Amino acid sequence: MAQRMRDYVEMLRERLAKAGVAERGLPRVLPIVVYSGAERWTASGGMDDLAPLPSSAARLALAPYQ
Repeated sequence: MAQRMRDYVEMLRERLAKAGVAERGLPRVLPIVVYSGAERWTASGGMDDLAPLPSSAARLALAPYQ
């Protein structure tokens, strides 16, 4: 799910850039997933689960942007 949300955000940013919004600066996007299933959520917790960062310093530096 984390990768899918990243893809959706990238597609949105690409559309906004093509529409000329990039000249004013692209907006920040906070994707939120609401799960309402009966079973416990088992998907990856975030992008770090899909592509781990090389060091804890890199994780700390990028944490506010994830």
